[in-house]
Amino acid sequence: MHRTHIPAVGTADTADETITPAVILRGAARYLAIRGWVQNVYYGGTPGDAFPPACADGAIGLAAFGFCHPTPMNATDVPGFRSYNIARAFLNAHLIGLGYRPPCDPWCPEGEYCLCANDTTEVVFAWNDDDTRTAAEVIAAFNDAADDYDLTHGPSYDLMVDAGGYLSCGCHSSQCEHSCGPRD
Repeated sequence: MHRTHIPAVGTADTADETITPAVILRGAARYLAIRGWVQNVYYGGTPGDAFPPACADGAIGLAAFGFCHPTPMNATDVPGFRSYNIARAFLNAHLIGLGYRPPCDPWCPEGEYCLCANDTTEVVFAWNDDDTRTAAEVIAAFNDAADDYDLTHGPSYDLMVDAGGYLSCGCHSSQCEHSCGPRD
């Protein structure tokens, strides 16, 4: 079933254990490969487009919700929001793990008081909207993050159990590597 179809039973936030952040991220990568990628807005094309080109965050929202939400970060009442939020957080952590930091605004204080470098909620936006970024890089990063998730949260790990993103083993979903190892 495609994430853009209305599910017959359940949503990405139900007990369907096949919907992991990796599935959402791969779905977002596939969407961008087929429909296109944009910068500085959630969706390109015209307002009537059912499947417009999307930015990185918009594509994650599309993969989690199954439709275009005008502002995925604010879709807290939409089924799939928890899955969107966890997938986005994992992509953030993946990008930070690769050394990406959002550029600072000219008015931002330097060092530990820097608001830009310490604001991880803006990572996906700043990374997507970087003038040197390409669609191929975005798609590759989504697939790499999905592979990273699968490596660190393989079949021996449970899925997230609460809205805070913690696994039942105690590790946080934003960790790039699991420190607890497989459970017996």
